[in-house]
Amino acid sequence: MTEHDLSVMLREHLRADEPPLTLTADTAILRGRRALRRRRVRRGVLAAAVIGAAAAALPMVLTGGSDKPTSGINPVTVAALADYDASTMPTVLRQAAVPLLQDFSPTQSEADRGTFTASDDQDVRLPEKYWDKASSMKLTFGSRADHQLRIELVHAGSEAEGDARDNCQGDLESGYAFSCDVTTAGGDVVTVRVYAFRALDAPAGGSAGWGVVTREELRTGKPVATDPSQRPIDPDEIFFVRSVQSVHSATFLTVVGETVKAPTFAAATDAFTVPVQAMVDVVSDPSLVIPKPPIGDNGCPWMLHPENSSCDVQKP
Repeated sequence: MTEHDLSVMLREHLRADEPPLTLTADTAILRGRRALRRRRVRRGVLAAAVIGAAAAALPMVLTGGSDKPTSGINPVTVAALADYDASTMPTVLRQAAVPLLQDFSPTQSEADRGTFTASDDQDVRLPEKYWDKASSMKLTFGSRADHQLRIELVHAGSEAEGDARDNCQGDLESGYAFSCDVTTAGGDVVTVRVYAFRALDAPAGGSAGWGVVTREELRTGKPVATDPSQRPIDPDEIFFVRSVQSVHSATFLTVVGETVKAPTFAAATDAFTVPVQAMVDVVSDPSLVIPKPPIGDNGCPWMLHPENSSCDVQKP
């Protein structure tokens, strides 16, 4: 990896259609690595590399106050995977969202079906016939420009790794998180974070995305020195995300996030409407699970467009 590649990762790790629900100071680089690989795959310039074992694994139960998974598997999870039907997942997620929507917004109701998407390991949206191979499934309510709620089920080793409390501390010390707490619920370790984001200027020949805003950047209005191309930070363009996540295995995590537009952390705190406990209940629900995606012929987690990519693992 070149120094240029690293700078691209740090600058563009949040360039995406919508702000991610998971982010730590450490995984910023890992996210950037995935984004860089995705760009290379699409250009057909460089083969991708994925680090990790390819053995299929069921989500494992986290017990007690430990941040490490045990070898036990929740019977509810086992039953959910045994009866798994990818075509029913939009309904499953909508049912899980019911208690969240009660407080989400006066304009939201249980009748709001939300927007469901299933994506592969490279975040490419999948048609329904490939949902059973998805690396992530997501249900989104509301408007990204105003007030949004998302439930996401994800298989991504780079986002599931690390000790939850260490990640939290790192996010706070680096300024990426405005608040971060770790607790347990039903044996699961749950992390509650608040991040700030803003829309980025579109790079030459590219598309605009989202960029994290640190506490210091919001205080001073100045973007990081590593990204001099970006305009000064305007508090009226800031969005805050309260993300509640639980890591269930070496690759699988469940996340619920609420996004509001607010100029300050205090204003965002007042604007959040979904109770944290309701979000915790959802991410710790052992029945909300998707199987680990199969390994494609190229040795990578299955992707819709595997051309010109390969991974350093063997297909089982």
